[in-house]
Amino acid sequence: MNQIYKVIWNVSRQVWMAVGELTNSRGKSKSAASLPPFTGSSSLSLIRSMVSTLLLLALSAGPVWAEVATTGNVNPIQDPNPSASWNLGGNNLFVGDTGVGSLFIDGGSTVSNNFGYIGRYDGDNGSVTVDGSGSSWTNTSMLFVGLAGDGSLAINNGGTVSNTLGYIGSSASSSGWVTVDGANSSWINSEELTVGRSGTGSLTISNGGAVSNTLGSIGGNSAGNGSVTVDGANSSWTNSSSIYVGEYGTGSLDISNGGAVSNTIGVIGRWSGSNGSVTVDGTDSSWINSTDLTVGRAGTGSLSISNGAVVETNSGAGTLTIANQASATGTVNIGAAAGETAVAAGTLSAANVAFGAGTGKLVFNHTEAAYEFAPTISGAGSVELHSGKTIFTGANTYSGGTSINAGTLQVGNGGTSGSVIGDISNNGSLVFNRSDSVTYADVISGTGSLTQSGAGSLTLTGNNTYSGVTSINAGTLQIGNGGTSGSISGDISNNGSLVFNRTDSQTFAGDISGAGSINLASGSTRFTGNLSSYTGTFSNDATLSVADGETLTLGGNYNQTVDGLFNMGASSSSSFGKLSIDGTGTFAADSKINVDVTSEKNLANGATLSGVISAGTLTASTFNVTDNSALFNFSAAINGNQVDLKVSAASSSGVTKSVTATGFNPGLGAARVLDGFVSGGTTGTDMDNVVTAFGNLSTDQQISDAVAETLPLLVSGTTQVATGTLRSTNRVIQARQSGFSGLSSGDGFFTDKNVWVKPVGSWTTQDERNGVSGYRAESYGLVGGMDGELNAQTRLGFALSYMSSDVKGRDSASGNKVDIDAYQAIFYGSRSLQNHPDIELNWQASLGMNKNEGKRTMRFIGRTAKADYDSYTAQIGVGAGKRFELNDTTTVIPGIRLDYAYIKDESYTEKGADALNMKVNSLHVDELIVMAQSHLSHQLNDTTSLTANAGLGYDFINDTTSLTASYSGGGAAFTTKGIDPSPWLGRAGVGMNFITSDTSEVTASYELEGREDFLNQTASVKFRWMF
Repeated sequence: MNQIYKVIWNVSRQVWMAVGELTNSRGKSKSAASLPPFTGSSSLSLIRSMVSTLLLLALSAGPVWAEVATTGNVNPIQDPNPSASWNLGGNNLFVGDTGVGSLFIDGGSTVSNNFGYIGRYDGDNGSVTVDGSGSSWTNTSMLFVGLAGDGSLAINNGGTVSNTLGYIGSSASSSGWVTVDGANSSWINSEELTVGRSGTGSLTISNGGAVSNTLGSIGGNSAGNGSVTVDGANSSWTNSSSIYVGEYGTGSLDISNGGAVSNTIGVIGRWSGSNGSVTVDGTDSSWINSTDLTVGRAGTGSLSISNGAVVETNSGAGTLTIANQASATGTVNIGAAAGETAVAAGTLSAANVAFGAGTGKLVFNHTEAAYEFAPTISGAGSVELHSGKTIFTGANTYSGGTSINAGTLQVGNGGTSGSVIGDISNNGSLVFNRSDSVTYADVISGTGSLTQSGAGSLTLTGNNTYSGVTSINAGTLQIGNGGTSGSISGDISNNGSLVFNRTDSQTFAGDISGAGSINLASGSTRFTGNLSSYTGTFSNDATLSVADGETLTLGGNYNQTVDGLFNMGASSSSSFGKLSIDGTGTFAADSKINVDVTSEKNLANGATLSGVISAGTLTASTFNVTDNSALFNFSAAINGNQVDLKVSAASSSGVTKSVTATGFNPGLGAARVLDGFVSGGTTGTDMDNVVTAFGNLSTDQQISDAVAETLPLLVSGTTQVATGTLRSTNRVIQARQSGFSGLSSGDGFFTDKNVWVKPVGSWTTQDERNGVSGYRAESYGLVGGMDGELNAQTRLGFALSYMSSDVKGRDSASGNKVDIDAYQAIFYGSRSLQNHPDIELNWQASLGMNKNEGKRTMRFIGRTAKADYDSYTAQIGVGAGKRFELNDTTTVIPGIRLDYAYIKDESYTEKGADALNMKVNSLHVDELIVMAQSHLSHQLNDTTSLTANAGLGYDFINDTTSLTASYSGGGAAFTTKGIDPSPWLGRAGVGMNFITSDTSEVTASYELEGREDFLNQTASVKFRWMF
């Protein structure tokens, strides 16, 4: 190809021509013909830069075609014929080829070529201006504004540029800027247009300029960064196909002041890693998507619509998708973005807003007084409100939650549409305005307010925690729907209808004001706030509860139907729940009142509860009064405009009947005494509190258990434990006496004196017997002694015993506990018959003292009585046995024993339980047991032997223990029968003896002793030393 070094005027063609260096000009003035050639050292009348500009120029009708290399500026308007054109045919045009260059096309001039390049190489800088009506630049192929260098294109005042594919900022090193400004200024791309392909690209369409293409891409590749501004009335960007704002890279689109963009599919943040943002702002500004629009397909996208602008999908019937894929983040702002100053809202013309699998958010931050948002919102995204009043009229199903940070969210606009799903964090205002019935089942939290303003009904079934005021301006607000959920907190201004409809018990702590109606439809409702300024009518078809000591004051009227119930707490004639009605109180015949006796004050037979119900005007005839007390009855009396309740004993023997009904015979004596206090009226003493506590009880079993708790400590069970301890010690001594000639249990005497010590553990269980509660006891102690032979037939010994027992009551006596420390001194001995050395007589006698400390807990009244008293014990026993040697290693000793034991408890008075402290008389218990028994000893070797024993006895006294006691609070003494033990008892045991040296041995044993409903287990280890 030829390099052009000269541009000359062709007279015949009347055009400038790019020609060879030796070509001459004809038919033109010398001044014109002698224009200097475009060479590296030439200068033009226009300012030239020192960077060559490669121009591909050719005369439109001439035969010369070439690429042009030039420095400086080129302006075809210098042609004396302004309508002249530069036509390069199939060649390319480079502006800013290896330096800085510019091309001006104005005054109706035209330039045409194949490819167009502005800023070809890295470091190049090219600029093209197409200015004025009729001025045009036609690229039959692609146009690059900033191929590798920097390029700018300005299309002004009706100028036109056309090409196939268009790129602004094509490669990573490039930057491109295009402005299309003014009416009829246009850039026509017959194929795709990419702004910021891999470099930085900027497109500004303003003042009526127009750009068109097929597919539009802003931020095409991952390194690309593009921005497009469409500003001003009649400014437009027309995409006949899709538009991607942030395709792989970063892109932004700003449509303002009446600008318009149109396309088929719109995507903001197309691929993962991309980031796109679109702002549509101002009246008549619009973005028209003929199909659907996605904000955050796989990347990050944001869309803001403000100040009257419109974004449309599929003529208003399409879908706006937010955060389509899991990797996506999408945000749509109506008005301003969160955290920014609120502005007027724009309009989203779509049928649906669908949140996808990513993180989606719809933000309302505008200044409108009533902005209606009709599209249906679905999916897992969230909705935020920051300013203005937004009205939802779509059938929304989104589940990501709603945050009202400020402003108002109104659900419905007076019709039957509009909904919100999921929890709401309300720190602004939430309004429901529908004409039909709506149920909201999720949770409303925050400090904001809630308003029911529609003609329909709103039912709240969530356990709401919001603390703002609830206003009922019209229609009905129902709390609960016949189940056990649904609640609100905070005050209520009621000028419609308020319904409480839960089947369980609920407490409402807020104040209620206004002139609307209140209805209790089901369940039990307690009001602890102020209702004195409420002037409407309160209707009770369920249960109204007023706790003991509280007064519910209604500023309006009260109507209780035959299904309604007034439930009041009561503990004394001066402390009970009251209902005070400023207006008219209307009660159906046999209206129900229930008295809940639950506290521990003074409530006595003959007392009057005055003014349980009072009204400005009372309309009532009869009342049906019930209560939860097994001992008291209540009756209603109308006294002018108030209702009083009279207290009477349910029976003169109510406590006794309850004890009899449960079969608790040991409590009959105490029950008769307590009946006297119940039916005797107020005493002015602590016994009144006891009577009230019994009055709190509602069943026979509760009363019977309470009587059991007032009985003496373990109902004399401590004496049983004491006798058991005596028998255990007795068995230790018997084991010491049972040997002959060093055999049997290992307790045979050496010929000299012996010292022994025996740690003992005992575990006792007594079951309930004949209505008397049992106990469990654990005893641990130490028995030690010294014995020796007086002569060949006689042995004497002395021992000391200490046992510590922890006794706990069972069943109705489970609140009883006693610690017993038992001390004994024992004398014992044995003698074998002189003529029958295989027959031995043995005896023992003991004296002792027990220290008893007990606690008796009375749960029904919350008291504990403490006791501290001593007991004295004595025991004597004799026995005889005959030894039979079955072989050289085995010996059996059958025998018979007689044991007598005596225990005396001192009288005592408890402390700590006021009127229920017991004054207990002294008590003595004895037993006489005759037992047949047998002892077996088997020698394993010279140092080890095994033992076993068994016995069966009968108690010839076997008296049932009876305690006489009285209450410190007064009343007659009464007798309480203790456990009636079986007279038969049996015992069995095993042991092992080890001779450890010539002077010492160790014996371990385990024994069982049992009666019907009674079992005692004893384990011991004995150490003996001879001296």
